[in-house]
Amino acid sequence: MASLILLSVDRARLSVAPGASVELQVTIQNLTTLLDQVAISVEGVEPGWVEVIPARVPVFAQGSSTARVIFHPPAAPAQALAGVYPLRLVGVAQENAGQQGEARAELEVQLVGDYRLALESAGPPAGQQASYTLRVQNEANATLQVRFSGSDSAGALWYKFDPFQADVPAGAQATATLTTRVKQAGAVQRPIAFTAGAQGEFVLQGGARVAAPAHEVAAQVVPGAPPRLKLALRPAGGAEPERAEYMIHLENPGSLPLAVILSAADAQGLLQFQITPTQVNLPAGGAGDARLSVHSISAAPPAGQRTIPFRVTARPSAAGVAAEYADAAFIQAGVAARPAFPWWVVVAALAIIAIVLALIAIYLLRMGG
Repeated sequence: MASLILLSVDRARLSVAPGASVELQVTIQNLTTLLDQVAISVEGVEPGWVEVIPARVPVFAQGSSTARVIFHPPAAPAQALAGVYPLRLVGVAQENAGQQGEARAELEVQLVGDYRLALESAGPPAGQQASYTLRVQNEANATLQVRFSGSDSAGALWYKFDPFQADVPAGAQATATLTTRVKQAGAVQRPIAFTAGAQGEFVLQGGARVAAPAHEVAAQVVPGAPPRLKLALRPAGGAEPERAEYMIHLENPGSLPLAVILSAADAQGLLQFQITPTQVNLPAGGAGDARLSVHSISAAPPAGQRTIPFRVTARPSAAGVAAEYADAAFIQAGVAARPAFPWWVVVAALAIIAIVLALIAIYLLRMGG
């Protein structure tokens, strides 16, 4: 059954900024045979945004009347989100029960405002690494979807954002942690200027998207000295005259994994070295061990002992990380000299034997005579 109350609007689309107002005119036709009061209501936006003048429109039978519908969204960004709102205007007859009409329109709340980006240090640099807090204050009246990035002119830094993107509601704030790290540890000791940037888009009511301005903040990081590798050398097992065993202990106090190449040498070339393994892979903040066998390849000294100093070198494969050294000494025992054989004792003994034999012979001769 066709409605006997008809509504129409003077324009199908309106546009308004938050805090401002806009209005349309609605015309009500009464096709009944009775004078009626038609109550006008609006669906699709918050009731507090709408004012209808008059709220009840008197309409003569077979006549028409008009009313003003004023829209005034609030100025607060979070309370007047940008985008398009479909409107349904409904007129309900008070005398003719069950009779009502409707009209359609759209209200566009304009996108206003922007976002601010700020960078705050989260503490002094820790060696080659520094941390910052990145703050995004969304002062626009739409949800902001933003992505972060970092750059420096020399490409000397790595950048890590946690999270690397954020959804920031209208009028709200979000934070991310930025961690910078020098790519070549120890290679740079001077301040490094860099920028942290954000770019993204605003998501409007109804699903439309609008590109958001890109913003950057400038800062600088002053790298500290990289943590030094720790190297210790200690004897392992009993020492032998021509051989000794040592344990090489390594510690990586840095925040990155480290591969370390081990070697050993003595200045005189009197020793032979065997290291197992020659490369030790150390996790960040971790430790590792290797075994060193030292052999003498030179003749032992004729007497006493000989001290042969040698050096173990631990050289990280990462550029800019200083090598570490540990000094020790191999003690080679000498060979005791054999004492000269006492030939005079033999001669004396033979002389004594000869004398004894002569005396015996003389005695026998006398006895026989």
